[in-house]
Amino acid sequence: MFKIIWMLLLLVPATVQAVGTVAPPCLGKSQLAAAETFYKRYSEFYLQDPKQLRGLVTAGLLYGLAQEYQCKKQGELCAIEADPWSGAQDGEIKKPISFRLLSGDNRSATVAMHYLFVMDGKKEKQSATLQLERNNPNACWQVADIVSATGSSLRQLLQTTQSDADESPLPPPGSNQATSVTD
Repeated sequence: MFKIIWMLLLLVPATVQAVGTVAPPCLGKSQLAAAETFYKRYSEFYLQDPKQLRGLVTAGLLYGLAQEYQCKKQGELCAIEADPWSGAQDGEIKKPISFRLLSGDNRSATVAMHYLFVMDGKKEKQSATLQLERNNPNACWQVADIVSATGSSLRQLLQTTQSDADESPLPPPGSNQATSVTD
């Protein structure tokens, strides 16, 4: 009996530790649901600590966003100078916002996000695209890239700026190369 109690006491800290590292929930079961959820919950992801994005974006994009976050913390002029969705420094994305699957299979997809862009009282219909990936058909969808209405790829922007800074570029899309985000 003593051994059983002792083993249970040893397992409690491990269980508590495991609970603290639970993976984030999936963005959605379908590509459209994943894209819409990412925009609705994380539209300003590029302004915040990227730790909250673990499991929601690919490792390569997470690494680039972590580098960007560190740059901003140091007060530097960094890679992201405009809204990754619109490509503009000013203006706002307004409703109606809709999502449409452009292409996809069980491992990758391209989803268009259509919206109304408003600046200086002028309204213009625009769209951005989200590149989604997952490692296997049963895994969660992750955002691999966002291409703004101006055609600017967030991933390419982060990779170009980062490779100018050092010799370790982002891993290619779809690679399972491990990356680390500073805790």
